[in-house]
Amino acid sequence: MSNAYDGIRALLAGSPAWRISQNADVWDLNTGPWWKLFTDHEGLDRAKRGLLAAAWGLPGPLYFVPPFEPLAPELGPFLQRTDSGAWMVNRQRSPEEFYGVELNEGNWVLYSAEQPVRGKIPNTFKTKPEALTAFMRQHGITFLIDAFYDDTEWRVALAES
Repeated sequence: MSNAYDGIRALLAGSPAWRISQNADVWDLNTGPWWKLFTDHEGLDRAKRGLLAAAWGLPGPLYFVPPFEPLAPELGPFLQRTDSGAWMVNRQRSPEEFYGVELNEGNWVLYSAEQPVRGKIPNTFKTKPEALTAFMRQHGITFLIDAFYDDTEWRVALAES
């Protein structure tokens, strides 16, 4: 039976993203080393918008780990403070509005879980895919987007229970 996670996989498979491991549901969506000449910027933008819209449709809370605090003022309407390092996303605002906020600095993480993670989320770009999905399962994270510096690359992982 199809579910929201199958929809995310289909979105990724139909985008410029690629799965980086056969043993883990971890994907790369990036501009590549020759981005100025060869990158499908419209496809990347559609995939990013689609992933955020899919995240908004997942059951349970969404959490956002900003690149730094204090938060940029434009993020205020989208986030509610928790007692962890993550902020709960206010889904009364649309994913399109969220995408329109200046997120192009990168270095942020968005994830779906019943509870915010206490402690630090590993650097998904330096962590082996299998270790990343094991961490996600251990902490009840079902979906994760990690935006690299300057928003040039997104690491997307699924580990639904």
